[in-house]
Amino acid sequence: MSKKILGGLLAVSLSILSGCESATKPQDPAPSTTAGLKLLGTYTSSLHGGKLQAKVWIHDSLVVGWNELEVELSDPRFKDSLVHDAHVKPIPYMTMATMSHAAPYEVLSTPESDPATERFVVADVFTMPSGDMGSWVVKFRVHDHRFAGTADSVKQNDTVVIPVTVKQPTLAKLFTFKGPDSIKRVVAMRKPASPVVGLNDLEFTVHKMKDMMSFPADTGAKVAFDPTMPSMGHGSPNNVQPAHVGKGHFTGKANFTMTGDWRLSMTISDSTGAVQSSGKYFDLLVK
Repeated sequence: MSKKILGGLLAVSLSILSGCESATKPQDPAPSTTAGLKLLGTYTSSLHGGKLQAKVWIHDSLVVGWNELEVELSDPRFKDSLVHDAHVKPIPYMTMATMSHAAPYEVLSTPESDPATERFVVADVFTMPSGDMGSWVVKFRVHDHRFAGTADSVKQNDTVVIPVTVKQPTLAKLFTFKGPDSIKRVVAMRKPASPVVGLNDLEFTVHKMKDMMSFPADTGAKVAFDPTMPSMGHGSPNNVQPAHVGKGHFTGKANFTMTGDWRLSMTISDSTGAVQSSGKYFDLLVK
């Protein structure tokens, strides 16, 4: 066989080997962010005969106040591993030196209610930062409808424990108080996240503390605010006071007339109109 033919066969062989190598080369790992979210981590919990996995994304650092998390549930034991048909409870739970307590939470959407997503979108309202006082986890409780009807409750129910670190934001996004009615309430500001000059959407949540582990929405509360710019000594016109829109959420609008430091002085009343708190406020930096 001539050297020319041998050279051609060698070139073809190298080309085939090169093609096989590129086809089987492991792909680069997926980025840790998706749609502006940051991957917090993947967590597992023992389930009957296997593992339930929860992959968790957050928007930014978790802070004292309102936080949204997106959770993708999967069960590797099954070909279609993603779990969509389930009830979940994203319970924030803090362990302290001498006691433990929960905090408000809410399920915003599920793969069943929003087929456009394969994730459970939830909210946790952390009431204090992690640190010397104690540590937080989110106990993500799952009632798996795939096992409905089975006598073995272990197959239906499981909990994925998600350790989290909660920071105190520069400008507070939450306050708590006990009013004259002796009820402790938790008030969180959900909007605006980035206030600007002009009319801004406002959204607050109000929850009552029933006990250390239960914080139902205060659907009968009344919320009002007074926007001022302390450094300039003035307020602003054309504000819309919050109205209850369901599940303890109150929405309104605040008009900021210039950039700088603004303060929303808050008044919280009960269902009868009796004022329960009038000395708390949220500070905002308007850009």
